Amino acid sequence: MPMKRIILLSILGLLAMQVDAQSYITAIGARVGTDWGLTLQQRLTKRLTIEGIAESSFSRDETMLTGLVETHLPLITRHFNIYGGAGIHKGWSTNQREFVEDPYGVSFIGGAELTLGRFNLSYDFKPALNVVGGARKFYTTQAFSLRFVLIKDNIFYKGNKKNNKCCGKGNRW
Repeated sequence: MPMKRIILLSILGLLAMQVDAQSYITAIGARVGTDWGLTLQQRLTKRLTIEGIAESSFSRDETMLTGLVETHLPLITRHFNIYGGAGIHKGWSTNQREFVEDPYGVSFIGGAELTLGRFNLSYDFKPALNVVGGARKFYTTQAFSLRFVLIKDNIFYKGNKKNNKCCGKGNRW
């Protein structure tokens, strides 16, 4: 089978499947790229999430905690999202050879995500500006994140839509 045909069938198969990007409430997972660590996303509204990232760097002697607020927008279909946001970070220098003040500053993020079943895959670009400390004032990271969906959105709405048992007729919560 020619490679073009395989790629076309794969794309059509993915579009035919039920893909649920941003159809989760809570997801947690690993983040690997120029830095590595853990990521936790919590949806606040239909298109707004908060994300916490704990990471360590391959290139800098720092461990970092970052809190971000992100806006998600559907791309191609409502199940595949691009997102962008900003937040703050606080780091700790792990350099034992020289004194470097612990970094604190502002982080930005932009990326794309896709959720298939219970797995959420994303790629992002995350520039950061250290207002205080750090080995450098400005740096960028990029990473892939693979998260497991802990709480799916349809758990809360599936039964209540049909039976209106939650909070009376027409109310979801």
